Amino acid sequence: MREIEKQTEANPLHPFQNRYQSQTRKKSNYYPVKLTGRDLEILEFVLEMKFASLNHIFERFFSITKKGEQARSIVFADKRIRQLEYGGFLKATRVYTEPTRLFLATDQAVRALEMSNPKQAPLKALKFINNRIFVHDKYVLESRLQLERDLKITHWLSDRKLCSGLINNFGLHYSFAPDAIYTLPTGERVAFEMEVAQKPKADYRKKIESFVRVLRNRDDSIQRFDRVHIRCVRTRPYQILKEEIEVFDDYFDLEFIETEREK
Repeated sequence: MREIEKQTEANPLHPFQNRYQSQTRKKSNYYPVKLTGRDLEILEFVLEMKFASLNHIFERFFSITKKGEQARSIVFADKRIRQLEYGGFLKATRVYTEPTRLFLATDQAVRALEMSNPKQAPLKALKFINNRIFVHDKYVLESRLQLERDLKITHWLSDRKLCSGLINNFGLHYSFAPDAIYTLPTGERVAFEMEVAQKPKADYRKKIESFVRVLRNRDDSIQRFDRVHIRCVRTRPYQILKEEIEVFDDYFDLEFIETEREK
């Protein structure tokens, strides 16, 4: 016990680390890490978006220096992510279609987030990446980064957060939850939907109708979004949705993104 106390004094850690990681160091290969505010934001980001690569994390958290300049190297980000990995807060994994490592937030990351903000219940850590919807989730992640960069959107609510209970505030069933809800600089709330694989036309119609009910709802007890932003990466889903939203065109922004597969 004395050795642990001396080690804690010599290496002042995050309160969570002092209580948990230092006492279990002999039982694991984890290294003590003093979590910063940015570290906690990284862990929450990865937890919310399901996974992220080093490049994703670099763009979101390290691409602009404290002086407001463009970062010239990814080295510092790589070093910090490795420290979070060695500290047991991130876990590296791979998907056979990706050449780079992807990171998942761990149970230890969840506990650190709970300690930092007890009023907000964090999401559960994922044990693996769902290969079936990986491409879709990657498009959502990269869309978020692009929208935050170009449109300066804020307050991204992911489908994980929405399906954990928040979607009920919008009067929607979880099966009709959008991939995210974000806020524009104007204050408008936008439901974001990413369409990758083609679905039956009836499924598109049901979801569009559910969105329209929220858009037209004037009940103050239910939260609303003001528009719906749909991105498609396949020609056929885009064509079907274009037909389905024609009547409600004022509510929807339909966008087609050309990919290598579609060229």
